[in-house]
Amino acid sequence: ASILLWVPAAKVFAGSSTILINEVLYDPEGADTGYEWIEIKNISGNNIDLSGWRIQAAGTLFKDVVTLEGITITTGKIITIGEPNTNADYKVSKLAFQNGGSETDGIRILDGDGKVIDTLLYDSPNTNQLPDDSGSTGLFFAPDVPSGHTLCRINTKDTNNSEKDFADCEN
Repeated sequence: ASILLWVPAAKVFAGSSTILINEVLYDPEGADTGYEWIEIKNISGNNIDLSGWRIQAAGTLFKDVVTLEGITITTGKIITIGEPNTNADYKVSKLAFQNGGSETDGIRILDGDGKVIDTLLYDSPNTNQLPDDSGSTGLFFAPDVPSGHTLCRINTKDTNNSEKDFADCEN
């Protein structure tokens, strides 16, 4: 007789100590299209092939905006992924980040297996119950910064608390 074993699915929300969102420009001055960018940092001890990794943006819910291909980030390095009119290391056609302003918006990175690696939640209230790295509804938010300002990581460790991890870089 055969025995069937039920094995639970892997937890989709993993968090990581490999890649962190380091800085992001989600609301450039003037028109956004063509000028948005995200900077990511490899804090692991290994080079990481980002092929198949995804960047997601959220207003109402998280949706893929870019699937990365042909990018390896070396240990300890920072790279910028940006739209055509930026000075980014890697250009993509569109990021389409939300601008904040009335409720929580978010940006996150997923690895090639679909595990959440890092999440940035900004502005409040979290009306749409966007999840943080743990998969639970986020409770802590980076500020909504003025047009032309960036949000940058101020905490070298990911605490899963966007309020403590990010600040307005222009202040």
